Amino acid sequence: MSFLQKYKLKSNLFFSPMEACSDVAIRTLCYEQGAALTYIEMIRAYALTKKKQRFLEKLDPSQNIRQGLQLAAVKVTELKKTLVMIKQKQQEQDPRFMHIEAIDLNLGCPSPGLISEGGGSALIKRANRVKELFETLRSTWEGPVSAKMRLGMNQAEKEKKLYLKILNVAEEIGIDWITVHPKTVKDPSHDPVDLRALQECVENTSVPIIGNGLVTDESSAQAMLRTGVKGIMIARAAVADPFIFKRLRSFIETGKKLQMPTKQEYEQAFKRYLELATRAKIPKYYIEYHTRMFQLKINNQWDHFHSPKTMEQWT
Repeated sequence: MSFLQKYKLKSNLFFSPMEACSDVAIRTLCYEQGAALTYIEMIRAYALTKKKQRFLEKLDPSQNIRQGLQLAAVKVTELKKTLVMIKQKQQEQDPRFMHIEAIDLNLGCPSPGLISEGGGSALIKRANRVKELFETLRSTWEGPVSAKMRLGMNQAEKEKKLYLKILNVAEEIGIDWITVHPKTVKDPSHDPVDLRALQECVENTSVPIIGNGLVTDESSAQAMLRTGVKGIMIARAAVADPFIFKRLRSFIETGKKLQMPTKQEYEQAFKRYLELATRAKIPKYYIEYHTRMFQLKINNQWDHFHSPKTMEQWT
């Protein structure tokens, strides 16, 4: 059984959890254009159990799309308490929790605040704690469980290949898949991802690997797929351009490139976003952010945040 068949996915393309960005409106657009699974942005596990409103309002699941929730957790007790609460809320048919089907553990966030707590990327060097967190995920949540990780905090951690220890733990516990952003926290955002390290991850575990980072078009997607990953998680390239999922899906399935959307199609997508955002009553800051991004795209001023030669440096 293939990876797609096992999880009943319509493609091998995921939409990334991005802070102050991955609201239900943009996730719906991405799902409609071919994303198989979309993620609600990262939320600290303890914030949900404390019922903090500004975190609860990020839970905007929809019954019309497939979605997962990314949690940041350091303490096993906090993670378990949060998972139990989500399950209870689902049983109570609380609409904020009803349609969460997958849980992802954040092992890659570069936020200094989270790292100072020992979470995010700081967990890469704490394999024993990660094992405890994975065990809690696997034993408490009945649906798919995964994690998103980097290669470490810095070059020294990367050279120790601590990320391979995390993959070994994931395989031992039976994690469904691991998304790997093959860079360290200290690597500049415009620097190329390390596709050799990504291939090393694929070759050293039976856990399906999803690649993430700097995929902006068909050629960069093809370069990442050559490493052997089972799928690709798209982040910034999908902001204001949800059509990227349609283009990549067509290229992966048929080898044919689709034409780029017209200005009018981007305008229609923006209108659709505003309609969805209004209906979902999402916070104003999401709408303001996506309005700026769509206007850049519509006016042909969009910056993909990446060098066009990013993937060409790996052969």
